[in-house]
Amino acid sequence: MMRVIKPLLILGIVIFAIGLALAFEQGQFLKEGSLIYSLPWGKIMLMDLYIGFSLFALFIGLMEKSWVGTFFWVLSLLVLGNIVALIYLLYRWKETQRLVE
Repeated sequence: MMRVIKPLLILGIVIFAIGLALAFEQGQFLKEGSLIYSLPWGKIMLMDLYIGFSLFALFIGLMEKSWVGTFFWVLSLLVLGNIVALIYLLYRWKETQRLVE
């Protein structure tokens, strides 16, 4: 099972990076973000997103040995989104494997 997850993480990072690049190139972040937030489902999506960020931030806090590393990763997660979660799981691949075994 773990043999399948690592390539999926890499694929997710590549797809997410392409999507981010296209969105920044073609979209207007502030204008479109405020439009999304003005919609009821936009608020729910953002609440879901930040609950997920909080849970993953807790995971990072449990995995990191220093508060500086935790701060860096959590701040990156909040600014750049779930691409950071994918990168973090890949970065901590060996430790993550041990949690599953």
